[in-house]
Amino acid sequence: MLTIKMPRVKVIKINETLKQIDQMEFNEEMYESRDVARKLWQKFVYATSRIQDFVEREFKSISKVITPSDNYRKYERERSELAMKYANTDKDGNPVILGKEYVIKKDRDIFDKEIAKLKKKYKDAVDERKKQVESIEDFLEEETEFESYGIKFEYLPMTLNKNQMNSLMEFITEDEEEINKKMV
Repeated sequence: MLTIKMPRVKVIKINETLKQIDQMEFNEEMYESRDVARKLWQKFVYATSRIQDFVEREFKSISKVITPSDNYRKYERERSELAMKYANTDKDGNPVILGKEYVIKKDRDIFDKEIAKLKKKYKDAVDERKKQVESIEDFLEEETEFESYGIKFEYLPMTLNKNQMNSLMEFITEDEEEINKKMV
């Protein structure tokens, strides 16, 4: 077992990477030696599955802290519905979106009044979420520590991309010198 220490934001990234890896299909070309490819792949899958168990537990505790309240989600749903109702539409009748926001020019004053009412209705939820968002950044940068399974370098498929490799670095049980010997 390894003791892993990292910022919580990295746990989120690792969780995403493990989901990507979970979608990978076996291919003998993933490894230098086709004779042992299946065996190394099985060890890799086992190791990443065990790592995922530990990461998911940590991720669930992070999710509880960063998830908005039910009331705030209701506010967001109603706000989105209003935005869609008053949004400009393209020639096909679809709402026009610029970046991540609906474009609202027609009936803007009516829309603004409706949004003001909605914010008043959900004032406590909106205020609570603002405070939550302010503290989330600090929370995600704080380090967390957990026990996890390790993975040997030789188990890693050659098809991992740079981001996937970076996500798994903390879990590799061999030091750089040993890895360099294997790569020659």
